Amino acid sequence: MLIQDFYKHISTNTIAKNQYEVTVHLNPNSAVYAGHFPDQPIAPGVVLTQMVKEISNDILGKSWILREASQIKFLAMVDPNKINQLTLDLLLQPEENSCKIKCVAKDAETSYFKLIGTLS
Repeated sequence: MLIQDFYKHISTNTIAKNQYEVTVHLNPNSAVYAGHFPDQPIAPGVVLTQMVKEISNDILGKSWILREASQIKFLAMVDPNKINQLTLDLLLQPEENSCKIKCVAKDAETSYFKLIGTLS
């Protein structure tokens, strides 16, 4: 799990059935940034994807993996020295043995990435 170093889950608000607004604080001192990149830290896409999966599992009370990512778009760089908090607009649509997931990560001015996939 990344929660201990990369981010801290601040809050989860239920907006509507299966729709959540999650606030996370990014740790600019995370070891993740040492290699990505030392002089210009940028949150790696795979780490952001893992964060969304972990938060979704927490909400669902499951331990699923991301089986399919039909769409992942990185729209802007997440520089932890400039952006220390993200809001995840999360839609979780549980099915019998899986869950469809849609997520947009943003702050007040910018959308940073979008993810559509399936957990199971």
